[in-house]
Amino acid sequence: MEQLMRINKPIIDNEVEIPPGQTLVTKTDTKGTINYINNAFIDVAGYSEEELMGQPHNVIRHPDVPSEAFRDLWETIEKGKTWSAPVKNRCKDGSYYWVMSNVSPIYNEKGEIYEYVSVRRGLTKEEKDEALELYAKIRSGEVKLHNGRVIKNIFSKISGYFFGVKVGYKIGVSALLSFLVSLSLCYILLGNKNQSIEKIEQQQAGLAQIKGLRDVLQFIPQHRGLTNGYLNGSTEFKSKILARREIINKNFITALNIAKDTDNAFGSTAKIQSLYDEWKDIESVAFKLEAPDSFARHTRLISQFINLTLIIADKSKLSLADTVDDKYLLDALVIHIPFITEEMGKARGLGAGLVSAKKVNQLQRSKLSKLLVNIEFTTKSLNDGFTKIFDNNENLRSKFKDETDTLRKQLINFKENIEKILNNDFGDMAANIYFESGTKPINSAFELFDKLVLEFENNINLHRDELTSDKLQTIIIVGLMLAFILLSSILL
Repeated sequence: MEQLMRINKPIIDNEVEIPPGQTLVTKTDTKGTINYINNAFIDVAGYSEEELMGQPHNVIRHPDVPSEAFRDLWETIEKGKTWSAPVKNRCKDGSYYWVMSNVSPIYNEKGEIYEYVSVRRGLTKEEKDEALELYAKIRSGEVKLHNGRVIKNIFSKISGYFFGVKVGYKIGVSALLSFLVSLSLCYILLGNKNQSIEKIEQQQAGLAQIKGLRDVLQFIPQHRGLTNGYLNGSTEFKSKILARREIINKNFITALNIAKDTDNAFGSTAKIQSLYDEWKDIESVAFKLEAPDSFARHTRLISQFINLTLIIADKSKLSLADTVDDKYLLDALVIHIPFITEEMGKARGLGAGLVSAKKVNQLQRSKLSKLLVNIEFTTKSLNDGFTKIFDNNENLRSKFKDETDTLRKQLINFKENIEKILNNDFGDMAANIYFESGTKPINSAFELFDKLVLEFENNINLHRDELTSDKLQTIIIVGLMLAFILLSSILL
């Protein structure tokens, strides 16, 4: 708890904006000691990797964040749940930055929590204003956080008013309060059912939009890798590049139509349109760019897409999964699979260019080595999540075992080819063969994605049916309770 209450200085009133599409990732042990950070986090926080590794994660804590928020964070993740809430963090120089933080536990083979991973995105101005308002309400006691969710605290206000009432009126006030509390409980019972059904409707809309983005996320990385190979000399890739463009344009139109039909205040239609405009610009100049510039522009676009899936998951309340199985399914859908496919996609694209050129310099070797480390890290996180799912639910093991086993085997072959490039052992390896060795595990990951979406969708629909049935039963119970209360009041 002493670490929890740590106060870091200096503090200056200067905000560091997180670039659109940027995702900040860190990992800690169970005591909160940092053991992994990605480059985006380093760039924003202003620390070097050496300064952060081995340090307590609260080194970036900003004093404006209520300590109650961090207490709830630790209470939530230590119970094996995912915590999601807005957080104001401190940079090394005292500046600050806002993020939506999603913290999840990672399990070992024994089913024990041994690490935590935090995935963050930047906040919009509206979200920052809401976060400041939330912090003020937490400090005043008006609300509190429970498992990252905002809970209103109304009973402290009621008790304050009650103690000011004279003794002679307390009996009457008590009787009135008893009736009102009973009536309120009835109202809350129905209100909770309605809120739960509304949440599910938002989740269904959010899942539909994420499904719409899925094909774009699969094929833009292919276009990036093929274009990188082409610009490095593999001109035979041109026909494949043109074919991918047709697919990507069709997928963008589909994603836009789905967003328009299910927008529900997510604000994703305008964002997808903006990404489509950026894609059309890349498409028009891809063959004229230098290979590194083309690769970088593709990567920024893909990063923004991955960030958009996280935003949709947050705004549609998908992140508020109701069961352990759904929580891990969602983590795989919006965190692990998008990240692992992107790291594999970057390694596939970069490596295809190197195989085409038949040479690799020190900078390229360093980039490819980091990608290999990231692939291994994200693969382990994905495997840990599925191990936990399978331990809790044998039925899910039988459903997903073939896909997860196939993905592991294909990854082994792809990583072996990456190692050959790192060792300058090109041999007779052709760019298209290397590219295909990377495409196979990526496609398998997306096939797994599709099955996960179907499973999650079925769970949501089943939960909705149960809530609808419960609501009807609740209406009957509420009616009987109110009749009993009114009859008792008349008789007394």
